[in-house]
Amino acid sequence: MKPFYNSVSFLFVFTLFITASFNITFPANGKITGKVTDAETGEALIGVNIVITHSILSDGTEVPLDYPMGASTDFEGYYVILNVQPGIYNLRASLVGYNTIVQQGVIVNLDRTIEINFQLSSTIIEVGVVTVTAEQEIVKPDVSATQEIINVERL
Repeated sequence: MKPFYNSVSFLFVFTLFITASFNITFPANGKITGKVTDAETGEALIGVNIVITHSILSDGTEVPLDYPMGASTDFEGYYVILNVQPGIYNLRASLVGYNTIVQQGVIVNLDRTIEINFQLSSTIIEVGVVTVTAEQEIVKPDVSATQEIINVERL
């Protein structure tokens, strides 16, 4: 009976070893990182939205993603998009007051990090004429009591 237990133990340890090594060496999805700066000043831009908008097929057709992935830049202008499946994508950087930039053909590989930096140029936001109107009740700041004027028609 002893050889039987030894072979079962060996088989169990061998299977455990193979399974553990497979999980360790199995590659993860890719990652996109980068920094966004102002094109004129070179300063880091905070809160820029970086979004993967389209997947590009092998024939060059752009397919919108059902669930766009993205990130926002931190206080130093850096962003990280994790767990990106391998493929070719379009990457959009946008911030209010700046021109939107789309980087086309970003290639993401298994277990690799790709760095895409953006330099955004400021733009003028044009809006139409805005007219604000309001009515103000007549308040007399020097009168501390309620005052009501009764005219002839009310009597």
